[in-house]
This record gives sequence, C-alpha cells and structure tokens, in this order.
Amino acid sequence: MKTLTNIDEIKQHFPKHTKANVKTFIAIVTCMLQLRSTCLYKCKDKMASVTGKQKTQAMSHYKTITRFFLLAKINIFCEGIFMLIISLLGIESNRIVIDRTNWKIGDKMLIY
Repeated sequence: MKTLTNIDEIKQHFPKHTKANVKTFIAIVTCMLQLRSTCLYKCKDKMASVTGKQKTQAMSHYKTITRFFLLAKINIFCEGIFMLIISLLGIESNRIVIDRTNWKIGDKMLIY
C-alpha cells in the first residue's frame, strides 16, 4: 500500500476544493484514528495537537470541524476521498462494488 505524506499529493485528488479544506479533512481523520472515536466533540480537544495550533480554543476547533461538514460540494469531496483511497491501495481498476447492507448483531435473515 502506498503512503502519501505531502499535502500537495493528497490535494490533487480534490481539485475543486481548497488546500485548507483538505488539511481540515486530514486533521479530522487523524484525530479520529488517534482517539479511536468518530465523536466530533471528542475530536475538538485533540485538534490542537494534530494541527499544531495550541493557542486556539477547543470550541474554535469544534466550529472548524462542523463547518467542514457543511461544505457545499460535499458529494464531490466524497468522490475525492474515494479516488484517494483507490490511489493509496494501488488499485488499477476504476470500478468498485460496495455492499450497503446494514446488519445488526443478533438479527437473523429469514429466507422463505
């Protein structure tokens, strides 16, 4: 699997978005991975160490995180995420099948 360390390499997958949006995305993902949580309210406290902005208040980081999810072109950003993942995995094909089945623990599927 390939590793991208340069912001410009990552930014090429998001041509219609600013570098600031891409940096915010990377910071959010880094926080989630370090905290092992997708709770944005928990991520606000970790953002200072991830971004290097120690003097910024936690609630300001929280506003930045929530503003990110209000992007007008969020569908296009999701396409960029998809292309980034494909690039990192080194997959040559441009097709992927995603199963959107929502399984619950303990539920059973009845076949008649």
